[in-house]
Amino acid sequence: MVDVTSNVSRSNDKSHLVVGVFLISGFLLGLMFGWLVGRPELQPFFYIKGDKLLIPRYSYWFAFSVIHLLGLIGGYSVFYWREWLGPISSGGRLMVAALVVGLDTTSQWASAFISRSVSV
Repeated sequence: MVDVTSNVSRSNDKSHLVVGVFLISGFLLGLMFGWLVGRPELQPFFYIKGDKLLIPRYSYWFAFSVIHLLGLIGGYSVFYWREWLGPISSGGRLMVAALVVGLDTTSQWASAFISRSVSV
């Protein structure tokens, strides 16, 4: 008879590591992003002053997507460095994933900008 419980507990331990490392890297880089965009001297770079609200500029969304991408790269690097995860065999698949994550927020900004321009 095969002991299944040992395999299940090992896979659960690794999945908790995955979630924990990505949560920690995302949390730390989220704090960095909040600190960066909250700097008063950088406010004109990241925001347009509206009547009542600050409106994020393209630089805000670009910084958000770059820091998001850095969080994912950081989490993956920890796994690769600790040898908890083997290298991804397909470089093309890795590049497509990086482009999707990196361009996600900027494409949302562009679609909102285009729809606003068309409706005017």
